[in-house]
Amino acid sequence: MAELCEAYGIGPYVTTQMEDAATARALERFDLRDRYLSVRAVSNYDRPAPGESVTESFDGDPASLALAIDNAARVGGWVVEELIAADPLDIGAEHAV
Repeated sequence: MAELCEAYGIGPYVTTQMEDAATARALERFDLRDRYLSVRAVSNYDRPAPGESVTESFDGDPASLALAIDNAARVGGWVVEELIAADPLDIGAEHAV
């Protein structure tokens, strides 16, 4: 991970995604992992930024939550629209008149 951050000139990671891995693993047990998409939007971090205290990190900026929700809604909405248009499960045929 450090090499990737260095290649793009960014700081180290400050978020995790363990719940996504657990969800994907559970779905895999039921042969449903190919139907899973995780849309993540970060509004807080699992460790403070350099030079920031833990308390400052927890307090955060309320605007970051609004931005995260907006980003997740935009991406998620686009994905849903594309899936509806593509109808990969041929659901439209079941409801044709």
